[in-house]
Amino acid sequence: MLKNVPVSNDPCGRYVYSIPNPNNENQYVTRADWIVSPNHMIFGRYFLTDFDNPSVYQATCSPRLARGFKSARNLSFWAMNQLSGPRW
Repeated sequence: MLKNVPVSNDPCGRYVYSIPNPNNENQYVTRADWIVSPNHMIFGRYFLTDFDNPSVYQATCSPRLARGFKSARNLSFWAMNQLSGPRW
């Protein structure tokens, strides 16, 4: 069985490894402006993020290893109505 273990390049025999971490993140930002009149303007902003981090292990090999963070979606919307000039 030890013949399948890679030989270490470290003088102390230490072998450093990591678990694969495939992830993907997308971000989208949009802004819209609408000038109703010279004194009245409306604008808004939309922000969306998607994050996906699938497990590299199948549930059939070990349910504990297959658990983990799968995906998340965050979004926000912000709008503002701005008036300028005299207000009566």
